[in-house]
This record gives sequence, structure tokens and C-alpha cells, in this order.
Amino acid sequence: MDGALLLPQTPKLGKPEEIYAGGTSRKDGVVLVYRGGLPSLGDTGISLVLTETPGDIGPAYLAGETAVGSELERVRVDGGPGYWSPAERLPSPMNRRLLGHILLWEQEGVALRLEADVQKEQAVRIAESVR
Repeated sequence: MDGALLLPQTPKLGKPEEIYAGGTSRKDGVVLVYRGGLPSLGDTGISLVLTETPGDIGPAYLAGETAVGSELERVRVDGGPGYWSPAERLPSPMNRRLLGHILLWEQEGVALRLEADVQKEQAVRIAESVR
């Protein structure tokens, strides 16, 4: 990806433990893995996954499925639009990775996906701290 990574500025999370390329192209973005500060996602030892992909939420995370957007709860992240999905209601095209709830939003030309075992309000607070 071009530019610096966007990171949560939440002291309890600290820095990501692992950073992976989202695929073979720069357009595939990066995946940041955190292992502390929040409840673990199942028995993985992972507490939060933040995926950053250049561009818009739709092409990046909703697989071009316009109907998926209607299944997600609309939320505001730092005044902008976002989407929330509790783990048990995750739309199938969203590519379930772990067992957490998902928050999607856009910031600075980057589509972000936060996956963690936290309530919606805490996920939004973490998202709003991303810089």
C-alpha cells in the first residue's frame, strides 16, 4: 500500500503483533493482527484483526453484493458512514475469517475492516482512534 499504515491509537492494544500482505498485489492491502488488550477471538489468541485495503468498502469487503449492505447495520465512524455486523448475523459473502463482530468504514482513501469480540460501541471507539 502507498503511505503509512493506519493504526488504532488505543494504549491497551499497543502495536500489531503481526502484519501480513492481503494478497500478491498492492491493491490487496494489509492485515494487522493484535494479540492483547481485548478478549480473544475464540481460542486463537488473536484479539483484533484490522484489514486495510485501498479504495471503497463495497469492492474491498462486500464482494460487489449490493444486497449485503442492507443486511448490515449502518453506523457512524468519526462522522462518516460505516457498517456493523454481529458475528452471528454475518452476511455470507463477507468472507468470515474468525469468530468476531465486524465493523467496516472508509478513511483517507482506505477501506477498513475491524474484527474483534467487542460490542459495537467499543468497536466504533477503536475505529475512531485509527490514525
